[in-house]
Amino acid sequence: MTEATITESAADTLRAAAERMWRNQTGSLLVVNDGRLTGIITERDVLRAVALGVDLGAATVDEAMTVEVFTVPPDMSLREAAREMAARWIRHLPVVEEGRLLGVVSMRDVTGVFAAFAPGGVSVEARVRSAGAGAAARPHRARRPRLRQSITGARTAV
Repeated sequence: MTEATITESAADTLRAAAERMWRNQTGSLLVVNDGRLTGIITERDVLRAVALGVDLGAATVDEAMTVEVFTVPPDMSLREAAREMAARWIRHLPVVEEGRLLGVVSMRDVTGVFAAFAPGGVSVEARVRSAGAGAAARPHRARRPRLRQSITGARTAV
């Protein structure tokens, strides 16, 4: 778990959020209001906004952030947290206890720990083969029904 990078203003622009992520070398910002986690904005959210042609200087974090944030308690095993991240296709997992944000587990954290314990003689090729050539494609996630400003300015659910 690492210290979470937090923003206290969901009214910040997506450009400001992207700049903050870049400065802090993180892929997410946790949005906190009155000490409570109210959302998460990730690099994927910003990328989605760019792909949709949204004006990053005008669109706000609250328009793009995920508000139904999946969190875990601090006593959850790292293996179980990694399984949840994989099953939900998420890269940043907030750790919360009694409503208080303690930190975040990132894919970088998980891969670092697992790499330290992986057998040294196993090649990437062997790992790919064991997954199978016909592995299922990643399903499309419809997790944010909020950033929904089309190029014309009308709000739409995506």
